[in-house]
Order: sequence, then C-alpha cells, then structure tokens
Amino acid sequence: FSHEKQTFIFYGDDVPKLKSEAVERNQIRIEDAALRIFTRQGYHGTSVREIADQAGVSLGNIYNYYQTKEEIYCSLVRRYGQRMAQLQLQRVTPLLGAFDSESLNHLAGVVREIVAENSDYWRLMYIDVVEFRNQHFSHIFQAFPSALRRINPAAFEGTQLACGEAPEFAFASVY
Repeated sequence: FSHEKQTFIFYGDDVPKLKSEAVERNQIRIEDAALRIFTRQGYHGTSVREIADQAGVSLGNIYNYYQTKEEIYCSLVRRYGQRMAQLQLQRVTPLLGAFDSESLNHLAGVVREIVAENSDYWRLMYIDVVEFRNQHFSHIFQAFPSALRRINPAAFEGTQLACGEAPEFAFASVY
C-alpha cells in the first residue's frame, strides 16, 4: 500500500518494508541534501539534524539508511567516484598515448571541463583533504598512474619521456 508517497511491501509478520527503488530514492535525497550542506559548511560543520531538515526527513529516518554521518559522506564519495570513473573512461582514455604539445593541451582542456562540470566532486575531495587527512580519496591518487596503464596499455608501451619519468605518471600529473 502507499503511505506518505512511499510504497511498502509486507513480508511475513506484516512488517512493512520499503521497495528497493524507494530506498534508493530516499538515499539519494538524503545524500543530495548532505552534499549541499557539506560543500557549504564542511563535514565537521554539518549536523545530521541539518541533513535531515534539508532532505525533508526525520532525524530517526536517516538512521534507517546510514549508521553515521561519515557513512553518508562515504556514500557520496562512492557515488561521485563512480561517475568520475565513467567520465574518465569516456573522455580521458581516448586521449591517452599522444605526447605532442597539442595532444597534451587537448587532454588538459578535457580535464579542465570535467573539473568545471563536476565541482561537487572536487569539493568533496577538498573536504576530505582538510577534514579527514585524505583518507577517502588517497587510494585514487596512489593507483591512478597504474590504472591509466591498465586502461590503455598500448598507449604507454615502449614510450619513455625525456625526463625519465614513466608516461603514465606524466598523464596522471596533467590530470
């Protein structure tokens, strides 16, 4: 049945359970509210009550979806990380492997567009660096050069830069 715009399914002892689509919709609403506040006030300057108020849900209801405020933050990081991984595959991967000045400028321009179009992702990253000492994003930077090589091994095969650095390191630096 439907109650307050949420669809319930009954299991066993007549205990209502939300459909998975409703759960996902509510989580996105909560995360979007948290993102708006985190990017304005920072993580430590944000309370779970403020997130609940912004999302239009009760404080207790948030805890049906997330055990802690940090869990909300981590879910945001994962969601935006998946989006960024898709963008990198679609827009950056085709540009790997060309080391001439024009190609590197084109790569830098595409990266600049990605940054401008996804500013909330970078704000989450800055929050992580300042408030968490980069514990949620550090794995991305540590693995990025080797990930580039895995994505497009042919682009880096047999290439050595004049400075002696591995080409995937140079691309990661440009990025």
